Amino acid sequence: MTDDQHLLTAKDHEIDILIRARYPLIYIISPEEDRVEHGLRRIVNGRKLVQSWSATQPFGSVDPQGNLLSNQKEPTTNGEEAALDALNFIERRVREDVHAVYILRDFDPYFDNPVVVRRLRDLAHALKRSHVTLIFLSPVLQISPYLEKEIVVVDYDMPSFAELAVILEELVRRVSGDPRIEIDLDEPHREALVKAALGLTADEAENAFAKALVKNNRLDEVDIKVVLAEKKQIIRKSGMLDFYEATGKMDEIGGLTNLKHWLDKRGNAFSEKAKEFGLLGPKGILLLGVPGCGKSLTAKAIGESWHLPLLRFDIGRVFGKFVGESESNMRNALKAAEAVAPCILWVDEIEKALSS
Repeated sequence: MTDDQHLLTAKDHEIDILIRARYPLIYIISPEEDRVEHGLRRIVNGRKLVQSWSATQPFGSVDPQGNLLSNQKEPTTNGEEAALDALNFIERRVREDVHAVYILRDFDPYFDNPVVVRRLRDLAHALKRSHVTLIFLSPVLQISPYLEKEIVVVDYDMPSFAELAVILEELVRRVSGDPRIEIDLDEPHREALVKAALGLTADEAENAFAKALVKNNRLDEVDIKVVLAEKKQIIRKSGMLDFYEATGKMDEIGGLTNLKHWLDKRGNAFSEKAKEFGLLGPKGILLLGVPGCGKSLTAKAIGESWHLPLLRFDIGRVFGKFVGESESNMRNALKAAEAVAPCILWVDEIEKALSS
């Protein structure tokens, strides 16, 4: 097994099985085009040609390595013509018995065109008997009902802890020879810094680490907050959640000795050593009391103590006047929370959802 094969994620192995099983049409949902394409090249490991297409860079405008070729004609402005040209190109390669994976970027807008959809259905039958796999790559899922039985959908996961750790190590390696920069991270804080970036894309995580580094020419435990702050963009776009700066301190909470003792112990459950040991993370706690007894302050203190992003979810925002709107708002809120996990999800005034 090559070094690249060792880098395959669980999702890469799933896609590898689909390709080897000759699934004709695979729809990968991800905003990270370069990361997915690099993953596909690791998957095929030289056994197949990997070539990508987009409306602005059609087949023939780039070489198999993704480099732009010179003296190429301008891409057509006719969307249907561009899509059909791409499918005709793939069909010719099928007849030539080429072993290849073709990636169509942002092809989903063309699924509204009946001619393109019919062409895809015809091509799918030929692909099943060939060594060619057609992959649609898009950040959103949009499939024509006519193609639902032909396409298998794969959600490409955000970078894992191991992948983000490699990104951080690469950044540290690049600046290690610069005397103006100081790296002051012990193993627990390095782990916390990487976990703070979970939920970001590879590019977003690299930018966040670089921002933390250039802010004061050093990397230390203080920069965990800098990386966590980058997740505000994800939360802001959801519209259902608020990102709170975790400024509370456990010492500021009066009483609640047993709760503080439990939180102090359970905070260690998020480490990699705890996972290896098999220790499960805390599922959640219910704080009940009169206004002003410290419920909100406790939530803020947990985020600070555990170095995790604190998200406030006001149940009252979920309810909408249209049928199905409340359920959709709930799904969007939970999806946004999962994107930045692990995090502290502070569900405020939960009685609003339970009252009549």
